[in-house]
Order: sequence, then C-alpha cells, then structure tokens
Amino acid sequence: FMAAGATLNGSMEGMDGMAIPVKEGKIDGSNISFTVTLDFGGMPLLLSYKGVVTAAEIKFTGEAMGMPFEFTVKKAK
Repeated sequence: FMAAGATLNGSMEGMDGMAIPVKEGKIDGSNISFTVTLDFGGMPLLLSYKGVVTAAEIKFTGEAMGMPFEFTVKKAK
C-alpha cells in the first residue's frame, strides 16, 4: 500500500502471483478502505475491504458476493 494524502494506492498479490490493483482507496485517520476486482473464471468478482491500522497490524473486514469475512495482517519483524 502507498498513501498519498487521503488516497490509498497499491496492489495485492493474487493467488496466481499477479498484482491486483487497489481501487477506490481511501484513508481516514487510522481507517482504510478499498476494493479489488478479481478475474473469477472470466467473470469479475468485486471484493471490498475496510481496515483499522495500528503500528503492528491491520485488522480487516471485507465482503465478497454478500458474504462477510475478517482477517488480520501483521507487520513483518
């Protein structure tokens, strides 16, 4: 991820190792949000993410096809 003022840019690595660009990225204090679109067998699959950033981790909530999910990523040491 890269911050440019209140805009979040960057990419995520897909299951095939290819970069998936972040879209609609926003930063509001310690909160971030963005979407990514995956190619799911030729059909676009939109994933939306919201996260809370701390010095050590980002706690994410997300949604794909109406199904919510949660996960945490930790800063590498």
